[in-house]
Amino acid sequence: AGRCRPPLTVLQKSPRQRIISAIQRLTWRDHRLRENLLRFINWLRFINLLSAAAVFGLALAHALEIPGKRGLDSTQWLAVQQSFYGGFALIGGLAEVLGLVTSLLLLLPLRKRPRALVQTVIGALCFLGMLLIYFFVNRPINSRIASWTPTTIPDDWTFYRNLWDYAHLGTTLLATVAIVLLLLAALMPDAPREVQQPAAQDASTSR
Repeated sequence: AGRCRPPLTVLQKSPRQRIISAIQRLTWRDHRLRENLLRFINWLRFINLLSAAAVFGLALAHALEIPGKRGLDSTQWLAVQQSFYGGFALIGGLAEVLGLVTSLLLLLPLRKRPRALVQTVIGALCFLGMLLIYFFVNRPINSRIASWTPTTIPDDWTFYRNLWDYAHLGTTLLATVAIVLLLLAALMPDAPREVQQPAAQDASTSR
């Protein structure tokens, strides 16, 4: 008599009702899981687009300043190179890495949206290309220029200036392609395949 008994409503539930209750609990948990996953994907997309915008802005700034810097003599150009671009490398490098990582992470949830998937893959390749340009072109030039002084600047300094400028023009092109395609993937997504197939079946049955 002193034992605790389950509530009467639990004892009165039939096996079918218990199965339905279990399914409802699983459905609720699945719904919460989907909400959390969608929230995570939205944050990934936000960081991805923010990174693309930051890289594009910095690269465009480099490209727009090239005509003006062509009018500088060797001493003026060296002073600009050694004093203006510390923050560019830090913020730009971080944005390129974040852009590449988030693009790769977005490939899995986009696997059923072929157009957005291709756009994001190309965006990831653009981020990779920008990183390769930096590590194999811009960074070696920056290291070389850092040791120059107005009295030790070499006679062929214009070769390094031109190579540095052309590398940044290439980065600007890749950054433009990346931000355009990633914006299209986010704002104009194609319908998932499982949504397109029933629509096609409805169209065929209505004929």
